[in-house]
Amino acid sequence: PARGWHREVKGAAPAAAPLPPAPKPRVASTASAWVAACTDLLELAGKEKGGLTGLRGALQSSGFRCGEPAQGRTEFQVSMPQEFPCYYDIVGKGYSGSNRQDLMTSRPGLMAYLEGCLALAQAGGAYRTTADRDADGDEAARRAAERPKKAPDICFHHPGQFKASDALRSRSDVERYLAADATPLFESPPLDAFSFDNDVAGDFPSPPPGYYSRLSAKVVEQLRPAAPALTAASPAVVSRPAAAPPAVGAESESEIDESVADSDGEGDPDWDGGVPAKEPRGAPKGRAPKGSPANRGPLNYKSFEPLGGAEAVRSWRSTLTPDAWDALAADDGLARNNVPARGWHRQLRFRKAAPEPGLGGHKCDVFFHAPGQLVGNETLRSKPDILKHLAAKTTPLFEAPRIDDFSFGGSQGSPADFPSPPEGYYARLRSRVQELLRPASAAPPPAAPALPPSAMALPPAASAPPPPPSVAVEDAAAPLLQ
Repeated sequence: PARGWHREVKGAAPAAAPLPPAPKPRVASTASAWVAACTDLLELAGKEKGGLTGLRGALQSSGFRCGEPAQGRTEFQVSMPQEFPCYYDIVGKGYSGSNRQDLMTSRPGLMAYLEGCLALAQAGGAYRTTADRDADGDEAARRAAERPKKAPDICFHHPGQFKASDALRSRSDVERYLAADATPLFESPPLDAFSFDNDVAGDFPSPPPGYYSRLSAKVVEQLRPAAPALTAASPAVVSRPAAAPPAVGAESESEIDESVADSDGEGDPDWDGGVPAKEPRGAPKGRAPKGSPANRGPLNYKSFEPLGGAEAVRSWRSTLTPDAWDALAADDGLARNNVPARGWHRQLRFRKAAPEPGLGGHKCDVFFHAPGQLVGNETLRSKPDILKHLAAKTTPLFEAPRIDDFSFGGSQGSPADFPSPPEGYYARLRSRVQELLRPASAAPPPAAPALPPSAMALPPAASAPPPPPSVAVEDAAAPLLQ
């Protein structure tokens, strides 16, 4: 009702022009052809104690069409002759089920119809026949307009709202919200301005799918502290004491083959430092299950400690280009499928044994491997994980896909088209990045060339030249180390 608010109405059918009543071109009388048949059938139905089954022969001889009884039942459906009064106008319109509005299914229904026909003849009222009803092209629309309408669902989205569940759905909700004064810089509308009746003209659409997730991601980005300016120069390396270079695969391969927790909900970003809002069912008290974002924690990149640790990795990612990543990551048996954008890789893995070719029904776990990823358990396994990654902007030189581009549900495709990284893939990838980040001075010096035999003999000590300074040796070796 005021600036910054949004009124949503769901389930409200557009108002349609009322249709004219069904035409009734005939006038009943005691001389109508169907009166005698209705009188005889009514007398028989009053005496019959076995339901419609005992009246089947009499009904068929009078022109009624009788269906076959359902399995295990004796009752069946009966339709009226074409020249008889319309069953819907006399009895059927009192039923809510469409299958009972034009067909009789019981002896009481038959008796009510026959009595209604005779009363119509006695009163000389206007009527239409079954044939007239079948020829009426507006009959279906007219009946639909006469059905009771479900009340629309009306709610209000308030300024500063980040979750769809926070919408105000009753007058008491609105009253509590206004009393809290959560957004004091906005105009506070009066309580009477909120109408929960479908009496306001205009369009009141629902928010599109994923609206609040995208809105929350934008606010998270605004609240994130500004990062220090990054240059396009080579990654800075923090000085550390000299140490032997780490061996390839020194980190545990459990980072690669760690089991994953299923998660495919859209969810909202965490506002409490990364702790999940709800602990998954079955998780032990006091801790989240293995593989959850809460247990993955800040990665420490043990093998990068001599080169500057996580800070060196962040600096390298900030200057990583798509071309450099393609050349680096595609050299070990994994052809990245660039889903949903260049440099990404979407992975599918069956939760159980793979089905036979051509068979469906097996659920898959869905993972996304991001550009610059160096550890297996950095894989993104849910939309909340995706939101946090996109908000961090770890690889600013890559195109940032939209959150809606990441699909965790619906038709997933075949795992053969979205393969898993090969064994040891990330250990070998980390080794290559370590070589890129290792300072040139850490490389072993080249071996000195062998001296000829003639140079083995030294001149007298008096004439021996002084040894060259160490700086000269380093200057001579510098071109070899570039």
